[in-house]
Amino acid sequence: MPKHAAQIALAHKAAKLAEDDRAEARIPADPPSLTNEPAPKGKRRRKANPARGPPVSAEWMPSGEMRLLSKGEILELTSISYVTLWEWMRAGRFPRAVAVGGRNMWHAHEVEAWMRALPRRRLKGDV
Repeated sequence: MPKHAAQIALAHKAAKLAEDDRAEARIPADPPSLTNEPAPKGKRRRKANPARGPPVSAEWMPSGEMRLLSKGEILELTSISYVTLWEWMRAGRFPRAVAVGGRNMWHAHEVEAWMRALPRRRLKGDV
């Protein structure tokens, strides 16, 4: 069944956006400038928005108490599914999330304390 021209155009647009997202993931080591100067040809960059602040990657985030972890970071750190994470939060076995702009985020120091409190696995021959 042939696709309509509008569907093909949307598919091309979605592919271009996905390609741009992959290109943005390769952010340079230097922090981005706060100005709206044009990006080099062939590269797109989110414009600085004074209300949102500059684009930030994890390596520029402060460490310690002020750091918030996203759902993706939590799932990567714990290697569990979001369903399991949700059940653990409901049961009190994992720190509860905080709402930040409608998204679930976790305080890094709470997650770190939870990880430090995990029991060590017993090995054969342990007393």
